Amino acid sequence: MGDVALAIFPFTEGDEEAACCRALDAAIAGLKAMDRFNAGRGGEGLGPVRLGIAPHLGWFRRKLRRNILVSMGPYLLWGVSGDKGIFTIPDELLAADD
Repeated sequence: MGDVALAIFPFTEGDEEAACCRALDAAIAGLKAMDRFNAGRGGEGLGPVRLGIAPHLGWFRRKLRRNILVSMGPYLLWGVSGDKGIFTIPDELLAADD
């Protein structure tokens, strides 16, 4: 566990899908920026910096109304009762040109 940043994407009723899209766009941009950063580190003989994105809204996927996120399956999380679905951004979205 390292440093943490929190991004908040405010929304109003009826604007939930747009807020989810803004959050997803920001996550994809952050992951692509980290890939570019790590490419430069590789040229210097340094190891990659790892980055994880964790959107947290119970209804994030439902409000997005599109099947953009890919399920990684149910996982038992420490301190949380029951299995929880974990999702990720598909590689083809990360590989797409900006």
